[in-house]
Amino acid sequence: MEMSPDRFIGHLQKAHRCQPEVRQVAKDMECLTPGAYDELAVRLIERGEDHALGILLNVAAVNKIAFDPSVLAEVLKVVNVIIDIRYPYNYQCESAIEPLLTVALSEELSYERQALAAGLAVELALKFSYPKQPVKKVLWELMEKISYGEGRLLLDAALDLLERGDEGINSRFRLIGGDVLSELPAEPLPVIIGDGGTVRRPVKKLGRNDPCRCGSGKKYKKCCYNEDQLRMRDASAYSGITKSQLRENPGLVDDASYIADLRPYELKKLAPSKMNDAQLLAAYRRADIFGLREVALEMLSELKSRQGKEELAVEHMFELFDSALTAQDTETIRKLSPHLPEKDRYFSESDRLKHQLLEKPDKLRDLEALCIKAFADNEDHCLLELSYAFEDILPALSIVFGRAAIVSEPERKLDNQILIDAIRKRRITLDLEPWGDPIEDYWDWIMGKDSERIAEEDKDERIEKLQEQLSEAREKSSLALKDLQGKEKALAELEKKLQGVTAVAPLEDVRPIGKPTKNDTMAEEDGEERKQAIVALKSKIEALKMEIRSQQESKLRLRKELHHAHEIISKQRDQKAPSQEMPDSEADFLPPVPEKVRIPDFTTSFRKSCENLPSALVVKAMQAAIGFASRDKAILRQTLGIERMPDYYRVKVGIHHRLIIHQTPGNELQVVELIPRKQLETWIRKHTS
Repeated sequence: MEMSPDRFIGHLQKAHRCQPEVRQVAKDMECLTPGAYDELAVRLIERGEDHALGILLNVAAVNKIAFDPSVLAEVLKVVNVIIDIRYPYNYQCESAIEPLLTVALSEELSYERQALAAGLAVELALKFSYPKQPVKKVLWELMEKISYGEGRLLLDAALDLLERGDEGINSRFRLIGGDVLSELPAEPLPVIIGDGGTVRRPVKKLGRNDPCRCGSGKKYKKCCYNEDQLRMRDASAYSGITKSQLRENPGLVDDASYIADLRPYELKKLAPSKMNDAQLLAAYRRADIFGLREVALEMLSELKSRQGKEELAVEHMFELFDSALTAQDTETIRKLSPHLPEKDRYFSESDRLKHQLLEKPDKLRDLEALCIKAFADNEDHCLLELSYAFEDILPALSIVFGRAAIVSEPERKLDNQILIDAIRKRRITLDLEPWGDPIEDYWDWIMGKDSERIAEEDKDERIEKLQEQLSEAREKSSLALKDLQGKEKALAELEKKLQGVTAVAPLEDVRPIGKPTKNDTMAEEDGEERKQAIVALKSKIEALKMEIRSQQESKLRLRKELHHAHEIISKQRDQKAPSQEMPDSEADFLPPVPEKVRIPDFTTSFRKSCENLPSALVVKAMQAAIGFASRDKAILRQTLGIERMPDYYRVKVGIHHRLIIHQTPGNELQVVELIPRKQLETWIRKHTS
């Protein structure tokens, strides 16, 4: 006959987290089916038995039990030593991935527990060739809100493992794997009563051989000793009361501070009717942090029912309504609505619209589909078409889609220029000045960048052509040099030949006076031929000399061209390379470095301008002022001088605001005002007139 799982709860509560005791409990529970383990886990979760749950996980890993995936994921919300959850996942199958991804996004978990759930899902996804995109999406969502600490390190390692696939399966950050018994301590660790905090004894101190406090007549060690040891582990900060008793009946004490340390499963067990007003408010705030809006509403509803507390409760109900709207918790919104006047229910009209869309999500479903299509491929230029579709119906929405179309497809110059003209017309429809839409500044910047790119391409093309001309000039120079050397050689040969001809006797040799003989006639003819040969040779020599001079001049000209081309290419490259120095025009508008750091003086105007602004924005402004004073490079990159107001600077604070700072010649710093960006020109005109 199968044993009831309940009889093992005591074993799990008493066992220490060490090898011998876990091995013994595992041996005792060998007879249980996987379903019995699930049943035990559910009961321990309901009772908040975090220590017993950890022992159960270790025992299940020793006995190689596969839990129900949904139950195992829920255990992560309660178990105390969170690494104990790793071992049972050695025996889970692919069906465990989805519950892990779901619980990883639960607001009830701490960042470390959320990251651990995501890391386990990654390793199971690789093990079973599960699609990566759903897992990656969860990692991205968690990385957006977890930016530091162990949780972030775990997420970074998990994403790296997922992207590298099987290559990273042996990473030192691996969570699944290992033998549970070999990783548990060999003997029990010292018991830390009250988790290390200041506690009071929940039971009266007795000697082991004293009569038991229950009046049974037995020795204490033979009667209630073991039960009292469990109560000691559950000690609270209040004498005679355990933490379990406090959870069941918070009204046993007046203090509300202990509620700030309660975990989600403990908050769910609180009984609002047994709590005082301060405890109800503390529990509401704690529950809202964990996304337990139903518990938070129970606390506020109880507070509202008490005399004189209705106004306070309703004020916090507005906060809870906003929290539920942000989380898209329609059930809590419906329960809160009767308590809140509709005219005061929403912080803005956009909140009202969001609520309407939550109630009727199909209202803009077709529009959402078109926007998704625009993100996917945008071959049909959906954003552009949507801008024109809303032109006469919803001009403001048309402008929004027009801006999006220009930003998403900046290369469509003609379409975008026409769209900017259309935006101007729609601004007139809305009683706005047609010029000055923020998208025009962006478009001017894009066109300027485009002009710079074209200029750079032209420079590249010119450099390429010059390099071709340089190569051609070098080739011509080489050929001309060879030709010149050939002609110089020919000239030397002709001069040598001429010397040989002139060495023969001259034509004017002395001959006898009288009638010329036949030989004389022939000699005269030979002399004429020599004269003609000499003249011809001299002509050739002169012609070659002229050609050689021409070739030398050509060679000199080519050398000059080569030198000039080298200079041009060098200049073009220097212009293309980014300058390491700041242009004088910009340097003039940066603040001078002070001799010593000055403490900023926050003026009355600045203080007034911050009164109605969000706290986060005011904090950013103050950080910017301190950064300016200390010459923080990140802040200086967001700083520009005001040309018409020497010694005044504007620092970018978010997208929509500018911080005005005045640095006097004596390096005194005044934080003048925090103004909306669109009012900057008006502010400058006002203070320069």
